[in-house]
Amino acid sequence: MGNDARGSLAPPKRATKKKKANTSAPAVHEDGAFVDDDAVFGVAPFAVPRGALPRDAVGAVNAEFELTAPSARRNAARVLRAMQLTKPILLEGSPGVGKTSLISALAKAAGHRLTRVNLSEQTDMMDLLGADLPADGGGAGEFRWADGAFLGALKRGDWVLLDELNLAPQPVLEGLNAALDHRAEVFVPELGETFRCPPTFRVFAAQNPTQEGGGRKGLPKSFLNRFTRVHVEPMEKTDMAHITAALFPAIPASRRSGRSRTSPRSPTRRRRRAGASPEPARPGSSTCATSCAGASSPATACRGTAGPRVTDQSRSLGLRTKIRRIRIFVSSRRLCARRARRFFPGACAARRTAASAPVCSARRSPAFSTKTSKMTFSSKTTGPSR
Repeated sequence: MGNDARGSLAPPKRATKKKKANTSAPAVHEDGAFVDDDAVFGVAPFAVPRGALPRDAVGAVNAEFELTAPSARRNAARVLRAMQLTKPILLEGSPGVGKTSLISALAKAAGHRLTRVNLSEQTDMMDLLGADLPADGGGAGEFRWADGAFLGALKRGDWVLLDELNLAPQPVLEGLNAALDHRAEVFVPELGETFRCPPTFRVFAAQNPTQEGGGRKGLPKSFLNRFTRVHVEPMEKTDMAHITAALFPAIPASRRSGRSRTSPRSPTRRRRRAGASPEPARPGSSTCATSCAGASSPATACRGTAGPRVTDQSRSLGLRTKIRRIRIFVSSRRLCARRARRFFPGACAARRTAASAPVCSARRSPAFSTKTSKMTFSSKTTGPSR
């Protein structure tokens, strides 16, 4: 009875269904690998949604940029990591590192249209938002509104690149505040309308260091806080070899890396090409045995284990070196004498007069030596100064 009671109190068994294995799992990419499909584009583990513009469509950015180069891949990964936030991105780096080309290549690869605006000290908000212009084919005095580059890209949801941001005047920076902060909108006073930024609209900015000159100024911190700052590193030697391989695949790898196809030169050949005398033969070698066998006198024979052999050629080289040193010494003395005659003509004339005077016994007297010293001192002081 107890067993029956226990069996009646046991919970009923539920029927379990076997789950089927999910064969459509998302592909896992290694860090640093490019992610390129119909939905997203990026460098793993960072990616952005792909735009509606096909890669080779009319209006796509014509950017010849090799994203697979080592430094370009790292810079692209930094930009894509910063794009995970909705804040604008500020690229900083020296001139020529590829800030504009990097954004152009990313826009082309991700299928987005890019609008580039080059800022300067003469840029006005009318250039960015628009103005009333004379209508094409209209009557006299007829004006029509024309959107600026920034406002047109905002309406279409494109990417915008503001180049040379630290050259823009202060009114332009103040007018862009609302589009760069959390409000994400632009108010046009001439139209009396407010335009909201669509989700696909992204703002990029690029600037060179302030020490480059050209009227660049440091931007205020309150304005820089609206950006995610990304430093762009310059290219390296490996990037040059990678770009060369991509543009000219027919060039062998040994030539691209800078190595010669021939075997390295021997030390003796390098010494001869540099202009130095060849290395003397070592005692006991085949070269030494051949030289000693053909020696005509004991003076030119090999010394055995005492050291390198001494030949007439080495003796002549040592004699020529000594003669050259003597000539240099004599020419330097002559040059010093010419300079002394030029800058101290009075002293040199007194010295020549004293050298040509006859020697007499009166010179040994103290009176004569005092007079001579006074005469020599006066002749030195009256000479022209250097």
